This record gives sequence, structure tokens and C-alpha cells, in this order.
Amino acid sequence: MHIGSDEIQCVEAVYQNGDNREVFIYWYQVRGETLTSEYMLKLSEIVNSILYRRRDSAFVRISTTSPTSQAMQVELVEQFVRDFYPVIQAVLPQ
Repeated sequence: MHIGSDEIQCVEAVYQNGDNREVFIYWYQVRGETLTSEYMLKLSEIVNSILYRRRDSAFVRISTTSPTSQAMQVELVEQFVRDFYPVIQAVLPQ
């Protein structure tokens, strides 16, 4: 997903149980990078611990349930991320 000049690597998932459908977008944020793999997260934590003496990271998940179509739900979540990411970058691990 592109947000201005930044690209966020994220996982988009849809979970459905009967008529209830929930759309998720999530990623891990480590020192200004977005990661989607737990293995890369652990590797980044180890490297950052050795090089910078820091192990902080963030798990960011945005989800929605809505009676609209799945495509509309995905667009709603993606638009929220586009609006929200520049603001939250100030508090995410750098």
C-alpha cells in the first residue's frame, strides 16, 4: 500500500463467520520499517538489540465490520490507514 512517498508492507485478511465479515489490515513497525512476517520481526529485534540496544516494536491492526461489500470494506480500511499513518508515525518506534 502506498501512502505518499512511503510504502507500507501490510497483510490484508478477511475473516467471515456466517453473515459476519471482518476486514483486517495489519503490520509490525520496527525502526521506521513495516514488516509482515513474525520471523523478520524477531530478526529485526535481535539485530536492533545488538546494534542499538533497542527491542521496541509495534503491532498495528486496523479492522472493520460493515454490512457493505468486501471491496468497500477494504477501501474504507485502506483510506483510514492513508489518513492515519502520517499521524501515528510520530509515536511509532524509529
